[in-house]
Amino acid sequence: MIEMQTAGGGVIILHRLRAERNPLRAVGKLKVIPIFALLSLGALAQERYELGGEVTAMSGATLGGIGTHAVLSGSAGDSFSRYLSGVVEVAVIPMNNRTLLPAAALGVKGSDLFDFNFALHGGVPIKKWEPYGIFGLGVLMNPYTAALLDATGAVAYVGQRHSKFAVQYGAGCRYNVGERWGVKAEYRYTSSAQNFNRIMGGVYYRFEDHGVFGFLPAFAHRLMR
Repeated sequence: MIEMQTAGGGVIILHRLRAERNPLRAVGKLKVIPIFALLSLGALAQERYELGGEVTAMSGATLGGIGTHAVLSGSAGDSFSRYLSGVVEVAVIPMNNRTLLPAAALGVKGSDLFDFNFALHGGVPIKKWEPYGIFGLGVLMNPYTAALLDATGAVAYVGQRHSKFAVQYGAGCRYNVGERWGVKAEYRYTSSAQNFNRIMGGVYYRFEDHGVFGFLPAFAHRLMR
């Protein structure tokens, strides 16, 4: 019967014989297809999330070594992956007559503490919630006005400033209210010349298309068109 087949039939029989001689080869090809499909979907999801970023405005209070004071902060960050992002933050803490380091002065006024830091946020999104951990490094700058005695014995007010490095760590949680915005709460412990805590809450807005640092160039490009 095999000898009576046409040329096309001979090709079919030859392929069947090859498959029977090496069945693992055919099965291997079938396994490769879904693997590549999964990798492609993962890459697309990863790429979409990597392009995202966010800006945040927060307020709260400090506790600990520097005393209890109000604190305001603003930050901007971009995602390295779905679970890791980098955030640059600037916070200001009005400390009135207190200073980061001991001041050799008769008195102090107008003391503010500026916190410039970069932190890594590692989190796991769970539906609308996203708990995350924080680890960062920063610089604390404390400008103030000191009351000093001059050569004549009179009191003179002179601007002074202290600066110190700081290590920060803590935890927070985001809650996605809308597609691009939400609210968040955060706790940070700062280790420096004086150790203190920050408890804060605020709102954030996400840029899913360009990321924070890519948003301004993209916006400028649209204005120039």
